[in-house]
Amino acid sequence: MKNITSTLRRKLILSALVTVSLSLGTSMTSCSDWLEMEAYTSDDIETTFSDEVRADKFVQGCYRGLIHNEMYYQLGMGETVMHSCEDGSTNNSKYMMCNYKFDALIPATVTTIYKEQYRIIEATNIAISNLSKMPETEKRNQLLGEVICIRAFCYLNLIRIYGDVPAVYTPLEEMDPNDENTFYPKRSSRDEIYDKVISEVQSVIDWLPWFEESDYQTPERITKQGAYALLARLALYAGGYSLRWNLETNDPATLKMARRDDATRVKELYQIADNACFQIINHGSNSLVQAHEDMSGFQYLWYNHCQRNFAATNTEILWETAQYGDVTNSQFTTYAQPGSRGGKYGSLKAMQFMLPTYYLSFNPKDTRRDVSCTSYSIYFLEKGSANDTWVDVGTTYSCIMPGKFRLSWCVAPQSNKQRNLDIPIFRYADVLLMYAETQNYL
Repeated sequence: MKNITSTLRRKLILSALVTVSLSLGTSMTSCSDWLEMEAYTSDDIETTFSDEVRADKFVQGCYRGLIHNEMYYQLGMGETVMHSCEDGSTNNSKYMMCNYKFDALIPATVTTIYKEQYRIIEATNIAISNLSKMPETEKRNQLLGEVICIRAFCYLNLIRIYGDVPAVYTPLEEMDPNDENTFYPKRSSRDEIYDKVISEVQSVIDWLPWFEESDYQTPERITKQGAYALLARLALYAGGYSLRWNLETNDPATLKMARRDDATRVKELYQIADNACFQIINHGSNSLVQAHEDMSGFQYLWYNHCQRNFAATNTEILWETAQYGDVTNSQFTTYAQPGSRGGKYGSLKAMQFMLPTYYLSFNPKDTRRDVSCTSYSIYFLEKGSANDTWVDVGTTYSCIMPGKFRLSWCVAPQSNKQRNLDIPIFRYADVLLMYAETQNYL
């Protein structure tokens, strides 16, 4: 009796509740019915995919964590745009990443991205397997299209960061536990992975609605615009240059920067990307945000993004990950912000700074410069009097901060770790740039 299982404990509690209910005169048909009931939080696969409403919630959960902190904190640093504000000690993973220092004995490698992308891939594998068993309807097809695109996006992240990685397309519970490849899968060729996910995305795009034809108020879920942009990005990566090596020998001497060997396939991939971009452009519902009153179009875009004014940004932002609420919030904008000291915005250390070479690379007349770079910090002067003020204090070239997500533009709540700002993945500007690249190549 000492080892009471959680199930038995739950039944004992329910039994006690039933006894109390009966003593109060509650009419109940059978105590055993209560004891055999599923837990309220039961989320077995059969229940989850028993109808489209529950399945929809599961699909929405697959978006969670797509952009991990390591992608914009450790990997957001570099030698061309941003650098870590923290000291250069051996324990500073951001500084080490910036300077290409990797040490197996120091936990400074970006392993959480790897883990999180495969966590989401497993979730999408479960969704794809079970949605495929549901009766085919317009809604089911749309959900299936979403998770196939999410899985493709995860593989894009994995390959561009780690190179050739294991390819897993089946839920773990459906795999043979006696097969060593189930738990220790070997690397697959990136070319094979790219070709598969590109083909899959192509096959489901027609199942997804255009944004304006959906009932979405925000671009936080994948629509045709997002899927076409993803397809173009996948095809360009698949046809472009990357660091390659012999997967059989792992011989460092085989390292080379190259495209895949098949020139015909490379041209096909550029044509796929070109067609995908053309579909969005030709559709005609998207455009760059334009200047408004005293703001340039670029400033108006990011100002309204910080304000969560989706009506002003939906024409340009094609897909962004939802970051609203106590649980969903990432630390994205607590890193990419100019910092403040006291007062209205509290004290929040700036974690990244813009390199002066990047700032100086702009034409002084380029209105994007002073939006992307804020060469000031926010200081609190005096509170509790008529002079209750906060001021922007200018800084030197060595203290230029990222400015697209500045605190003074954000809407409440403005606590240190809750900015409620979505993370943009694709903009219409990206589509135009990719189209220029494909047109130039073809």
